[in-house]
Amino acid sequence: MRRFELWFLSLATLAAGLTGLALFSMKELLEPVDPFSVVNHPWQPLVLKAHLVAVPLLIFAVGLIFSSHAAERYRSGRRSGRRSGVGLLVVFTPLVLSGVGVQVITNEAWQRAAVWLHLATGAAYLLFFLVHRLRGLRRAAPPRRPLVRLASRRLES
Repeated sequence: MRRFELWFLSLATLAAGLTGLALFSMKELLEPVDPFSVVNHPWQPLVLKAHLVAVPLLIFAVGLIFSSHAAERYRSGRRSGRRSGVGLLVVFTPLVLSGVGVQVITNEAWQRAAVWLHLATGAAYLLFFLVHRLRGLRRAAPPRRPLVRLASRRLES
């Protein structure tokens, strides 16, 4: 995976995740000042727009990573990171579909179900992403040498 792809995916995930969490807190945890308002916070429309801009970038980034990273690893038979990577892909599909459902479903009960599915799969995606990235960082780190050996080599030189 190229460094640009990794940064692009990480930033898109961060943007979509933060705006999604902010939007959730504004819609579900805050009470509107005006009882006739549909907006619970003055920044809510801006956060929704930011979320709707970040999400297509995330979908593009996942497609980019899938073609250059996930599919290549699957074909080569490499198993490291497979569980968390497959978890990401399994959760991502209902995350995207429920996000679309939140916008287009008109039945109130079904729309509420789509919202909760979107929240659950969004939280699961963020968790799988964090686990996958941390495991990737641990695999990419150079092996540590014991201090005793390192110190003795410096003395010898």
